[in-house]
Amino acid sequence: MRNAALILAVAAIMAACTTPRQQCLAEAGAEVLRLEELVARTRANLARGYSETTVTEPVTYTVFCFGKSAWHLCQKTDIRTRRVTEPIDPDAERRKLALLERRLREARARAQEAQALCLERYPEG
Repeated sequence: MRNAALILAVAAIMAACTTPRQQCLAEAGAEVLRLEELVARTRANLARGYSETTVTEPVTYTVFCFGKSAWHLCQKTDIRTRRVTEPIDPDAERRKLALLERRLREARARAQEAQALCLERYPEG
């Protein structure tokens, strides 16, 4: 999911640098990219036998700080990212994969139609 968000963020940033035709084509294919990522993640979960998620959490600790001409204790907070593994139900994961693959086929068909409209609407690059 994180990659999908990253792809959409990059697409949004690049939108300022792209032509209307490129924007239209990218928007038409966005759902396909998101579904392809979900299919790949689900296949990887099945191959591993467990799922992996990334957890980002604040970590607070005490350090010595210097202020007003004296050392004192103060709190610092950092962000820690770690991977968490979770068991999966292989049967449920297979059902999810079948559903995602069906949705991906449908999304690809819709994307082809939308991209054809983009090319028709914006004939020049």
